[in-house]
Amino acid sequence: MSVLVEIVKQTVPYIIGIFKKATVIGNILDSKGNPLSNIIINIGNKQDTSASDGSFVIDELSKGAYSISLKNNDIDFQNVKRIHVENGEKIEIKIAFPDEIHDDATEKKSIDAKATAIKTAGEFWNQFLVTIRGQSNFFQNNIGSNSHYLKSNFGINKVKYCIQARMDLQNDKNFQCQLQIESSKIANKLYGCKDEIEGKVGEIWQWRFNKKDGEIDSLTIQADHEPTDKSNWPKINDWFIEHIKLMNDTLRPYMEN
Repeated sequence: MSVLVEIVKQTVPYIIGIFKKATVIGNILDSKGNPLSNIIINIGNKQDTSASDGSFVIDELSKGAYSISLKNNDIDFQNVKRIHVENGEKIEIKIAFPDEIHDDATEKKSIDAKATAIKTAGEFWNQFLVTIRGQSNFFQNNIGSNSHYLKSNFGINKVKYCIQARMDLQNDKNFQCQLQIESSKIANKLYGCKDEIEGKVGEIWQWRFNKKDGEIDSLTIQADHEPTDKSNWPKINDWFIEHIKLMNDTLRPYMEN
């Protein structure tokens, strides 16, 4: 998996060449010849970043030998080629990246994003559990989570159900308060009262069907918030606590009967 550097043209202007420093111009392409932008090129102590058409310019190079190094996202390619320049020389080069490099860079970016999401989720749930303590029957014994959801079990009249608080950090805006019931009989009873329930809460809830048997197994309240901005967390805490209480208070009478 190597980077191909090809010297396309090398010219030295007559007479004035000895008075001017050298310039390297070039284009960075993928294996199919498409231009690549935002690739950092280093030649000696000079640096440029490829434009949208893949082009770059490194000028004011003194006579001498230099190594060409590149950086694609967080992946460094050191000393991919050495070139020698003379004063006044203009060198045109073409740099081609194999597809594997882009795949590696994309994979690394995905891994880094996932690690950031896990860290943020852990920090959010820890402060959420402190906030909700004493304000609900739910989430009083949880000890935190690095997952995108936090689950709290509860029961009414031997019917077990859980409320899950969910967040999707990858998509930035997606918070859910989700009820899951272990009794399909109760779940479908609730769905039979869907219009009455939604009339009481003044909101449209999402009722999910189980694909295997076509019966209702969960319902969701969802809202858009910005989870990566920590200044929003108090507002998000309030939203979760309000809707957990709303869901429990609204549905409890139907489950007790």
